[in-house]
Amino acid sequence: MFQTFQPLPPVDRSGGRVERSVAFIDRSPVVVFEKQGQSLAPAVDCDWEAILGSYDCGPAICLESSGWEWSTADKRNFNCHALAIGSSVGLGPDQWLEGLASPATMHHNPVGTLLARCFERISSKTVTSKWRSAIREHDVFVCYDRDHDHYVHSGFLKWVAGIPMAISKFGEGPIMITTLKLIERFYQGAFDELRWYRPKESTQRRKALRSLDQGDSHSLTGSDSASSMPFRCHVTATVAFA
Repeated sequence: MFQTFQPLPPVDRSGGRVERSVAFIDRSPVVVFEKQGQSLAPAVDCDWEAILGSYDCGPAICLESSGWEWSTADKRNFNCHALAIGSSVGLGPDQWLEGLASPATMHHNPVGTLLARCFERISSKTVTSKWRSAIREHDVFVCYDRDHDHYVHSGFLKWVAGIPMAISKFGEGPIMITTLKLIERFYQGAFDELRWYRPKESTQRRKALRSLDQGDSHSLTGSDSASSMPFRCHVTATVAFA
């Protein structure tokens, strides 16, 4: 899919100098940052489970797994878009994928380019009972700001006991399992459309199925307006490589 990535001059970010590389897909550049441990923002050591749990929108569990390269990699080196979108086209957990065009990305939006070229758009609806039949496990969601062509956040779907859960990464923080409602609340005001995508068949391989968790279960406590329901899940995800 991609031509070979070629190095670009590094750029100055808030955390220091960051390496870049570029590949082209259908003549459109896709620039990725290669941070190599550099932080793009001042490091904040915080309890993400407590912070996200304070929104009272269901469980917020850090995903820890020794069997999945994304959960054991240096969390400073990749972001939500690299995990949810880049992983479907062969990027790895040492690359950072921007969701906004800038001079550093050659004035192209890397996430927008990949979604347009490598994914099929499913809908722009939330996961309600009406739309559940259209959304599959491991479909990608993006929180999109139409006014600024900014992909604010992304992740992929995991059905747990009939409840749509999101697996996503929060900035330079951990990979989390949360409800979609929590993500909508956390990023409220930063986006105006929740879009759903699915990797095109041409970007997938049969061997792309990878386990996020090698046999262990995560105890989650889910809640909604009517009741609190404990449940357990074995989490798996599709990670497709070009």
